[in-house]
Formats: sequence, C-alpha cells, structure tokens
Amino acid sequence: MSPRPSRIRPIIDDLLAEWGSIANRNVVAATGSSRQAVHAQLRSMVETGDLVTEGAGRGVRYRSVHPRQRFRYRIPGLDEDLVWKDVSAEVPELSDLPDPADRALHTAVVELVDNAMSHSNGSYVEVSFRKAHDRLVLEVSDDGDGIFDHLAQENGLPDGMEALRQLTKGKLTTMPAEHTGEGIFLLSRIADFFEVESGGLLWMVDNEIDDVGIAAVHVRPGTRVRFEIDVSTTTSLETVMAESSEGFELARRRVVVKLFETGNRFLSRSEAKKLLEGLDRFRNVVVDFKGVEAVGQGFVDEMFRVWTSRHPDTRLHPINMEPPIAFIVEHGRRAGESAITETQGA
Repeated sequence: MSPRPSRIRPIIDDLLAEWGSIANRNVVAATGSSRQAVHAQLRSMVETGDLVTEGAGRGVRYRSVHPRQRFRYRIPGLDEDLVWKDVSAEVPELSDLPDPADRALHTAVVELVDNAMSHSNGSYVEVSFRKAHDRLVLEVSDDGDGIFDHLAQENGLPDGMEALRQLTKGKLTTMPAEHTGEGIFLLSRIADFFEVESGGLLWMVDNEIDDVGIAAVHVRPGTRVRFEIDVSTTTSLETVMAESSEGFELARRRVVVKLFETGNRFLSRSEAKKLLEGLDRFRNVVVDFKGVEAVGQGFVDEMFRVWTSRHPDTRLHPINMEPPIAFIVEHGRRAGESAITETQGA
C-alpha cells in the first residue's frame, strides 16, 4: 500500500536534505506512490512557500526554501542542555517562539539527546531542525544499538516488535533507576506528528488525526526520531501531564490499542494477557478491533471478565467490531460487569 499523501512529505524532506533538489521521479522511486500523488504533494509545498521550482516541464526540480540545519556531537562527555543552547542560538526559527512550542521543543531536544547518551551505546548523535510551513521539524539520530532491539535485550523481551508494543504503553526503559521510561511516550503525545525508526520498524503517531501506525522499513543502524510541532500549538506539558502525581510522570487518561497491528486472529488467553500487560496504568483503554477477523472465547473472557475484575479502575472500550465479534465481546463484557458487581458486593 502506498503512503497516504500527507506521509509522503517526510520522505521528500529526507531526499531534499540529502540531495539539495529533487524531481518527481525521485520521490516516486523512494515511496512507491503514484506520480499524481507525488505531484500533488510537491505542488502543495510550492503553494505554501516551502519549495521553489527550477526548470520546467519534465525537467522541473524542487528545492527547499528552508534548508535543514544539522548539529553533530560526539556522545562521550556530551551535556544535553548544551545541545539545546547551541541549536536555539543558531536556528533563527527558534527565536521568539510562543511558550508552548518553545517548551515542547526544548523538552524534545533534551529528552532525545539524553536517550541517545544513556541508551544507544553509540559514538555520535545528530540533531537537525527545519521549518515546514507552519511547523518546526526536529530530528535526532544516533549510530547506536537501536532503541527497540536494545529495549528488548535489556528487558528480556523476544524481539524489537514486542519492545515497541511495550514502549507505546509508556513504561519501558533500560535504566529504571534513572529514567521513568515515559519520556518518549510523553513526546509522542505533545507532538503534532511523531515517529521513531529503528531496527527495521517505524512507529508513527499522528495526533492531528488521532492515528497510530507501525510499519516495516529498510534496516539501518541506530535510531532516528522525528518530532513535528505547529509553532502556534496550544498543547503544553501541563496539559499532557495534568493527572500526574510526580514531576515527569505521564497522564493516564486514555490509550488506544489497535489489535490489527499485531495480527488479525486473537484466540487464546495468553494473547490477551500479553496485550493487556501494563495497561492497568490507564483509566480508559480503547481496544480497536478494526481488521480483526476472529476472536476466541478464551481471549475475550480473559480480557473482559478476568482482567477487568482484577483491574476495576481501568475501563476497556471495544470499537470497530464486526457483528460476530461484537456478539462474543458483548457476552464477555456482561460477564465481566457481573464479576465486578459481585466483588464490590462481597
């Protein structure tokens, strides 16, 4: 499946950063999208003032009006606060930002550079900024182990995919004594668009349309994180952390679990236990059944009766169910509600 047009843009940004100017065919080759979709995205970027054209007809090329500014640091002896001081002094777009955007970008730089220093075992970290119409785009990359594989190894998980699943719940870290493990999750909630690429996996969070995606990509060394935020954002750290009781602990209001990202058939109790691990930290868990073809009685009973009776402060909200699945789930929910009522009455 080709990327939707709005997701072609980051690939255009990467090509421009590498080559300086690009043609339609370069983006088509890199994304697998149609010439028409790529042309529409390129023209949109010209109309918003992000790109200028050179040449005409089939020979037209596109160049960025706001080239990316890069800062590269050796990790040994690095101070993450000094990185922010460097980039904020050198990048004109970071001056005189409204407070929410300024604080969000400051937090993102410090947190992501600190992650590279503490977890990657790499030799360098690179920070880049550029303006994209009404957004500022931050990227932080390193040449280390790769965040998903490193988390899997340090936490005894089978692979990077399982580490990614745990990371999206906001409580996975390789250094629990020094980090809450929620920093990446916090950034994914503040950003308008957020993505982490590592070890052949790409985790994308698009808060503008309330969507989350996971994709397989070409494997390359290290970790790359992209953080996009509108300069006029009203989202603040206080907003996201409103229900926290400790300084950097995340609000636990709601999380969405998309079952189809890990399979389309869920039959066993062990699958339910694996899926729900750690979700009792949240008050509301939206379980999205879109694309799921079959569920088993054991899976549903474990999720909606056994687990909910053990965690009565967390509510599960199933959505996007086909009628046969809805029938089984509703039966499980009724059993779960009865179990909670009996427990409370005991």
